[in-house]
Amino acid sequence: MAAVTRKLSKKVRYVALPLALAMGAFAIGVALPLDEFAPHRGQARPIVIDDVGIVDLEAGVVRTGQTIVVIGNRIDFAGPAVAAPAHPNARRVSGAGKFAMPGLWDMHVHTVDLSPQLHFPLLIANGVTSVRDMGDGCAFKGELDCAPTAPQWGHRTDAGTLLAPRLVSTASHHVEEAGEGLVGALKKRGDKVLKLHFDGDADPKAFHALVRQAYDAGMQAAGHLPHTVDLLDPQLGPLHSIEHDTSLLPQCSPQPSLFDGRNSAKLALLRRADAWRCAAVLKLMAQRGIGYVPTHIASSGQDWQLLSGGYKRDARVKYVPLALRMVWRGYAGLTVAGTGDEDRVPVEAWYKAALALTARAQAAGVAVMAGSDSIDAYVTHGFGLHDELSELVKAGLTPLQALRAATLVPARHAGLERDFGSVEAGKIADIVLLDRNPLENIAHARAIDAVVYNGKLHQRPQLDAMLSFVEEQASSFSINCKFAWAMLKPW
Repeated sequence: MAAVTRKLSKKVRYVALPLALAMGAFAIGVALPLDEFAPHRGQARPIVIDDVGIVDLEAGVVRTGQTIVVIGNRIDFAGPAVAAPAHPNARRVSGAGKFAMPGLWDMHVHTVDLSPQLHFPLLIANGVTSVRDMGDGCAFKGELDCAPTAPQWGHRTDAGTLLAPRLVSTASHHVEEAGEGLVGALKKRGDKVLKLHFDGDADPKAFHALVRQAYDAGMQAAGHLPHTVDLLDPQLGPLHSIEHDTSLLPQCSPQPSLFDGRNSAKLALLRRADAWRCAAVLKLMAQRGIGYVPTHIASSGQDWQLLSGGYKRDARVKYVPLALRMVWRGYAGLTVAGTGDEDRVPVEAWYKAALALTARAQAAGVAVMAGSDSIDAYVTHGFGLHDELSELVKAGLTPLQALRAATLVPARHAGLERDFGSVEAGKIADIVLLDRNPLENIAHARAIDAVVYNGKLHQRPQLDAMLSFVEEQASSFSINCKFAWAMLKPW
């Protein structure tokens, strides 16, 4: 017996020592200080971009031979070179053969505490200068006493100590059910958006009541639309936007509440689709100003990509921590598990129907806006918005309409069109300088030569440095420990 005990004790020591060392290393990784990408400082001189083609997204044309003058964080002049004011001490940038379009907006991203290391540089490097944060670190924790990081990020960005896109609005809580005092608590901590995240079979009365409470509190109600909620119901309150194509597509059925989300139910719903009802839903959305953010790449398109295996060819996972990559792989495995060839038909049909619905929404005058749902499986910050723009074009929008969905339309929907959405005098200097004409091909919006963000110029070497920084961070031991710990803490 003693010999057996000694053997067990020896085995325990063999296991305990490596485990203790691993736990110690993990604790050190969690405790190590964070690095951040150093933002530009100074740069007080005006910026002059000479002989550039300004992409006029209002008129749908490129105005060649133009000059852009940036003073401070505003565009001081944007027009014909012959009329440009003289600025002999300005920093001059040649715009010959290049195209200047407004900074892009991503109307559906998610942030975490590590976004300054992992997400913000990617967004700026991809020309995404403004975002709507539809769920931050507090949203994932689900705690009402959580302190959101967005205000701190905003102050630091304004002070020039942090490189981060403009957080136009933030949702710090995923509202899965109505709760007494919930809206007041979220408004008190600074939320502008009430993120609706009800289950598909939620009580429609509770949904309508919460939307009304948000409106009365001066908040924007936006998010998922439960299948039990009928958009043509007279009780419908003032929704700001509907997120995800999977939320809107069931509304084209006479009985959206019968849909349960399963693949087997998708073909049945599509067969029951009512063109008149669908047109009525879209007309109501256009009349009431209810925006639509389909997030195809994270909704119906994601399902198709996972089933078809397209995600396996995405080299951009190098910008994603290993800890999150493992979660993505697990999600992909669970999504595909138990599916067969018979599932490809409904998933592909659902995806194509969702794209067609986006085209119909655009034609009906709905405010269609580009959003990526970045941090969702195989949706990378910054790059994801360009993927979504490609999806909008695949749906039937022109490159011009797709670009408007990421510039003019979200700026207007947010009530900020006086400052954003176009390259013209008086507006905030958010400019993306391209090597190719994006009106000819939406893929040209990826050919970024420089980004002027809030008046600061970031040229190609600096944008490449941002990408390299995130790649290094994503592979660092400390960041992966911190990310893993953040995922484990709620449990």
